[in-house]
Amino acid sequence: MVEDWIAAYAAGFFDGEGYVYLRNRPPHYTIGILIGQVDRRPLDFLAKHWGGGVLGPYYMDGGKHKNWRPQYQWGLHSRRAYDFLQDIYPWSILKLDQIELLLDYPFTAGGKELPPEIVQKRAEIYLAVKLAKKPA
Repeated sequence: MVEDWIAAYAAGFFDGEGYVYLRNRPPHYTIGILIGQVDRRPLDFLAKHWGGGVLGPYYMDGGKHKNWRPQYQWGLHSRRAYDFLQDIYPWSILKLDQIELLLDYPFTAGGKELPPEIVQKRAEIYLAVKLAKKPA
């Protein structure tokens, strides 16, 4: 758990620059978050508080445009992504609906066959997150 001001900053930054995903490989799904940014300092700040590493620089245009700056990325997946979303939840605005859906995600111990109700719940969350990303 981080201090409130750190979580609030992260929520605002994530609302503007980040995205959530639920990787679909039924019956297994993986929660993830990713933020891309041309200035790596905010990403280093997030990594300091939630773990993970900052990757890049990536040249999103393949180096073709001289005015484009390289991008850095920070992300988390599985339980670490869930913990990050839980921490920023009270301060999120734009991605609140997606975060609420993912906070209902049922985790299980690895290596076991999943009960049908867990598989169904994960599939429902996957579809709901997809729909929540589409503009009204």
